[in-house]
Amino acid sequence: MSSLLTLAGASAHEHACRVQAEYEREVAALALPGLALPVRPLDVVHVAPWLFADVTPRLDDDARTAIAVAALLYRDYLLAFDAPIDGEHAVDPARLLGAGLWHERALARLADAVPRDSALWTTLARLARAQVAAAVDERALIAAARRGEPWRFDAFAALAAAKAAVFTAIPAACAAAAGDEARVNAWDAVIAPFSVAEQIRDDLADWRDDWCAGRLTYVHACALAAAGAAPDDALDADAVGHHLFHGGVADELLADAIDGCDASAEAAEALGAARWAGFARHVRRLCEVMATKVMERRVRAARLAAAPLTPLHARDAVDRVLGALVREHDAGYPEASHRMAWLRDTSAGCERPDVPADGVHEGAVFHRAIIGWFYGLAERAGRRVPTRVIDENLDTLLAMRVAGEDQWSYHPTLAALPPDLDDLAQVLHAFLARRDRDLEATFGAPVARALAMQQPDGAIETWLVDPALDPAWRAWYERQIAEYWGPGAEPEVVANFASALLAWRPTACRPAARAAAWVASRQRADGAWDSTWYVGPYYGTFVAARLLRAVATILPDAAASLERARAFLLDTQHVDGGWGVGIAADASSTAFALLALTEAAHRGPDDAARAAIARAARWLVLAQRSDARWLATVDFVSFDLHRQWPALGERTRFFRSTTVTSAFAGAALLAAAPWLDAR
Repeated sequence: MSSLLTLAGASAHEHACRVQAEYEREVAALALPGLALPVRPLDVVHVAPWLFADVTPRLDDDARTAIAVAALLYRDYLLAFDAPIDGEHAVDPARLLGAGLWHERALARLADAVPRDSALWTTLARLARAQVAAAVDERALIAAARRGEPWRFDAFAALAAAKAAVFTAIPAACAAAAGDEARVNAWDAVIAPFSVAEQIRDDLADWRDDWCAGRLTYVHACALAAAGAAPDDALDADAVGHHLFHGGVADELLADAIDGCDASAEAAEALGAARWAGFARHVRRLCEVMATKVMERRVRAARLAAAPLTPLHARDAVDRVLGALVREHDAGYPEASHRMAWLRDTSAGCERPDVPADGVHEGAVFHRAIIGWFYGLAERAGRRVPTRVIDENLDTLLAMRVAGEDQWSYHPTLAALPPDLDDLAQVLHAFLARRDRDLEATFGAPVARALAMQQPDGAIETWLVDPALDPAWRAWYERQIAEYWGPGAEPEVVANFASALLAWRPTACRPAARAAAWVASRQRADGAWDSTWYVGPYYGTFVAARLLRAVATILPDAAASLERARAFLLDTQHVDGGWGVGIAADASSTAFALLALTEAAHRGPDDAARAAIARAARWLVLAQRSDARWLATVDFVSFDLHRQWPALGERTRFFRSTTVTSAFAGAALLAAAPWLDAR
């Protein structure tokens, strides 16, 4: 928006804010019970009258403001009809009658600036009829596309132009208000090609949301045509995105968008509208940037698919990230801490002594423990990790126990968050790097407490409330669990704990096997595991597969669960070798999935898994940045603060960390190395 305002003139922001203020006053005045009009944010309509200031120099700011406000109201009026025609919701007669108020007020504002005998009024009627007809035509075209019929570009261009009625009306209104009747109907050639470009840009930006919501657009139809498929062929979003961005469809669409911007700029210059021409060329540059990103993504995918990979490459990537993490260690891992603000509640007198004065709590336990776990894996694999770094990290984890307790909490200073099984498990994983330490003294009591909570089916409660605690503290913790966090067990937490327990105490096979049986019972039909506290299916699938592999010799059903997980991972791997929770692969999901696949794959000959592991390792090696880390592009931790009160709506706190992502990616490459050695 800032670049747009700059193009509209030095005082454009002031103009846009004035238009918005008047628009909001109109919206408030027109509000009726059940017919409230949503206030829309600033967009190009707010400043469009000033984009034609060079061809209407006699028009004052009051008139331009009136035209912009009228355009906003008129757009709302047209959208009231557009949504029912599109089938997005049922016809609401009361809402359509209310829309008449917006129409009436839009025309009244316009009448303040435009003479009653102007040709504009006839033009507005023509544009309105065209937009409504376009909505009907679009519905028919969508129905035809769903039957597999092609959606031609000329039909799309005609629709885009007709749906841009409000935009076309703005320069027409400016010309009419300035007394230039000859130019009232001169703007179709300027706005129509520009509307094609904007529609393509908008549909490409929202393609995934539209597809998942069942809204078929022209860009989807083009991707399906390239795939030789129809919407009813049950293609998932990733398959559509592959054809759209990797099959050259997006390139062709953006070429059409660039042509539209050029045509708009040329038509504007012919009318002397240099400012609009500059704006159209600015949007052209945005299309070029999008096209460049699409091309880079495709080239990167091809490079990832073709690049040779040896175990040496994987181990070199691990050594590089270890060096980066050592530097992070010396800086205190500043980026690996989940900071969360929490309102203090001292009503029960339960407050931890080290509560931060600003109410912002640091959550670094789990993330430091992940890094420590990776250090242990690397050292056992023969990679060099400074002893000082491992020991200092473990000492810090010891110091992070909840004050007055022998347990860990995700946010140790937050009294509202009880100690939990997941942090205990991850810290134990980290301490396995130093078996010469007295692990029994550190973990014996909290682990015994957790095992005492194990249910007959193998589940273990996430929250570890020590029965020996002061009754006031126990009651406080139970209240927080009931109000915020929710009781019960989560499969990713139980799996993490049971695998740490078995790695520490191989004799604890019976409770570990019971836990594994419960985890296996929570597997999805497609072979993955959902997580309560983490984003996406891949982390949960990793920790579950790790546990099931560890108990495979004593749990008969483990092999079947692992086979389903293997199938899920092979089915969801992207063509470039990565995995992701969106259209593109990301480092976090790829690391989790690769770790999971190395656990779930057959221990005998398994060419499909071996090839998938090699592709994933190649993806990670080539995705490593120049600073030796992997960028966190998606969230990892997910805290739903309204988990116990779904009627209040979602209120989730997310966390991502490049440092933590890098530790997981390094661990995944370590796990993949033996598979690469055997190639």
